[in-house]
Amino acid sequence: VFAVSMKGVARLDRISLQGSITTPDDALVLDGLNQSALEVGGIVAFTPLWGAATRKRATCVTSRDATCSENTTEVVVRDNVVTEVRQEPGSGAIPQGTFILVGREAGADELRKKLQPGEQVTMRSELSSQLGGPLEFAIGGNPILLRDGVVPQVGLGDPALAPRTAAGASRDGRRLYLVTVDGRSAKSVGLRTKEVAEMMQKLGA
Repeated sequence: VFAVSMKGVARLDRISLQGSITTPDDALVLDGLNQSALEVGGIVAFTPLWGAATRKRATCVTSRDATCSENTTEVVVRDNVVTEVRQEPGSGAIPQGTFILVGREAGADELRKKLQPGEQVTMRSELSSQLGGPLEFAIGGNPILLRDGVVPQVGLGDPALAPRTAAGASRDGRRLYLVTVDGRSAKSVGLRTKEVAEMMQKLGA
């Protein structure tokens, strides 16, 4: 992720989630929190922060056009009590005091088997930063265009001309660079990812 610490220092970081769903008899691993792409066999939790967007997309791997899983389960938990178990993920705003669990494949099977209406459920989730310390914000993105001010020779992703957006920071993390390049129009055909990397490098990122 590209992140800014609570001290106002920008940096590249890696964030991991430690989460679990606990019932009186068992505990399930939580693989995602308010996440739009869930790994095969996983379980993701959605809170009111997710908003009203569809939760089904989480069962379609990482692409908007990917085929969605046919084996899914959605569990509604209100005030730490299971109120509903559904076959299909839904959409719409999630009320305060409520969270929704969505599973696919093995995760869906686990939810159906272990959570039934009326059961007590608690969720624990914690995000941790690899570099340590709390973050003001963080946003994911790929690929990494610069590392220590150097353009990598491989792994720059799509070589086509296209609209691009990039974020970077000065070496001390005190200056933030946000760059957007228009594309696919008569005024601008866009840039290749390597060209964006070189532009960020020239700016001092």
